Amino acid sequence: MRHETPGVLFRHDPLTEPLPLVFDSPHSGRVYPADFRFTAPDYVVRTAEDTHVDELPGHGATLIGALFPRAYIDPNRHLADIDAT
Repeated sequence: MRHETPGVLFRHDPLTEPLPLVFDSPHSGRVYPADFRFTAPDYVVRTAEDTHVDELPGHGATLIGALFPRAYIDPNRHLADIDAT
């Protein structure tokens, strides 16, 4: 089963016998906001995504992931790491 907080995150429960594993994937988001105007080709921007993590629930793990893309905002960065100019 998949649970979602729209635009923010999701939790995907195991699809098979559950294992005692919970993975977080803050860089797996693929919902690109309308105000995100990037100049690089789509395939280049998408290289920042964690791919294949969607397969983890099929192996018994719980997956918690971001819906927003890392190229838009990286939740693992400190505020001081952001260049506001």
